[in-house]
This record gives sequence, C-alpha cells and structure tokens, in this order.
Amino acid sequence: MASERRKLEELNLVDNFLFGSMVMHPDYGEPFAKYLLRLVLNREVRKLKVIPQNYYFASDTELHGAILDAYLEEEDGDGDATIYDVEPENDSHVDAVRALPRRMRFYRAKMDGRGLRAGENYGKLKNLVMIMITPFDPFGLERVRYTVRNVCLEVPEMPFDDGVTMVFLNTGGRREDEPEELMQFLRYFESSTWENAVTEELMQLHEMVGLVKHDEEVAIRYMKMWEEMEKIRREALEEGLAEGRTKGLAEGRTKGLEEGRAEERANTEKEKARADEAERKCAELQAIIDSWKNK
Repeated sequence: MASERRKLEELNLVDNFLFGSMVMHPDYGEPFAKYLLRLVLNREVRKLKVIPQNYYFASDTELHGAILDAYLEEEDGDGDATIYDVEPENDSHVDAVRALPRRMRFYRAKMDGRGLRAGENYGKLKNLVMIMITPFDPFGLERVRYTVRNVCLEVPEMPFDDGVTMVFLNTGGRREDEPEELMQFLRYFESSTWENAVTEELMQLHEMVGLVKHDEEVAIRYMKMWEEMEKIRREALEEGLAEGRTKGLAEGRTKGLEEGRAEERANTEKEKARADEAERKCAELQAIIDSWKNK
C-alpha cells in the first residue's frame, strides 16, 4: 500500500526529507548540526564541515549502495578529524529494527572503505561516530540512549580503540537518566511543533524549521521526490500486473494443455473400450458360425 502523502508543513525532523533539508540548508545547516552534536556529545563543536546526503555507490549494479543523510566532519586543533553520520529512522517494522545493527555495520564499512588513500597507514583512519535517532525503542530496554563500542569479552576493561562509536537515541525513552535539554530536543525532533519548542534554543530552531518548510527550493524538491516515488510505484504496479498477466496466460496454456491431454487420454480409453467390445462381439459371432458349421 502506498504511503499517504503529507504536506511539507506536517513533517517533523524525524522525517528524512525535512532532516536532510535542514542539514543541507546553506544558512541553517551548520548551526543545526552543531546544536544537535552538542546535545548528543555534551560538548561544543567548533569547526564542522557539513556534507549532506553523501552517496556511497556500490562497485556493481547488483550490490547495495548507501546514502547518508548527514555526513559531518569535525577537525580538532591537532589535525585529527572525527566523522559523524547522523540518521533519523522511522521504519519500526520488526525486520527493519532487527537489522539496524547490521545496517550500521554496512554504513561503517562503506565509509571506512573510502577513508584511506593507497599506501596510507591504518592509523590514519578517522574516528567515526554513527548516530541514529528513532521514534521507537530499537532494543526494548526503555532507554533514551544506547552507546555501542567494540570490547573484548574476556577482558571488558581492556582498551580496544578502533575509533568507532555507535549511538542509538530513542525519542520516547522513559528512563530519565539523560540531560533534560537532550530530552526536550528529542521530543521536538519527533514532533516538531511550537508546543514542543520549550526552550529559547528550541524556539530558534523551530523558526529555522518553519523557514526551511516555506523555502521554495525545498518545496520543489519535496514535490519532485513524491513525483518520483509515484512514478516508481506506478512502474512497479504495471510491472506486477504485466507479470501477473503473463503468469496467468502461462498457467492458462499449461492448464489447457493438461486438459487437452487428459481429454485425449479419455478418448483413447473410450476407443480402446469400443475396440475391445467389438472384438468380443466378433468372437461371439465367430463362435456361433463355427457351431452352425459343425451341425
């Protein structure tokens, strides 16, 4: 079933289109990204490079590619850099939720695969922080935040720094063990209304969100996105109908052949029975003639 089209004004930040439009906006993208990272990391982010919707194409048409909603790069004073991949996710279908850790693994592989030049030492790989924000609990423990790093199972306290951190943020988490400012932001992220803009910074963010929603270029992109989606749906429907018709005709032909063969077999059996009956009658008649001859 096709999803119902919503007006641009009805979208929330948790919707991929609005989130991507905020991040890629020339005026509001960087301050929005810095605000988000400050709340998640609990520190200020100074020098940030915003690369919206970074595409990682597959090496073959049969392989899976990846599109990152927000690719952010922070440089510190020592020349080191940290990459942030921020993704809102609305799909709460059980299969999609179960696959989230592997999806993050796939994204990480795509980014790491292009993170080194030929001949560079592996130590040059940039730190990677992957942040996924969901309006559902991805792990069912009612937490707001799940931070995941690689550890040694036998010695959990042993340092194992591969430079990768995964953060899952649940906008509806019930455990109030996070800063109130982050909780307020997540509520606004899920439902981006004036009623949820309860702080001065959120009010400023809400004004920026409103300006982005009324941006002509954003509206055109939203319209084109839906037109493309409708085109894909129509093509898929037409392809499905054509496949159904072809399958139906093939099944009809097969059924017709089977019915024809069955009828042919039945006619053969009838003719054989008639032949047998005629042969029996001939034998009886011959017996009578022979008996007359003997008399």
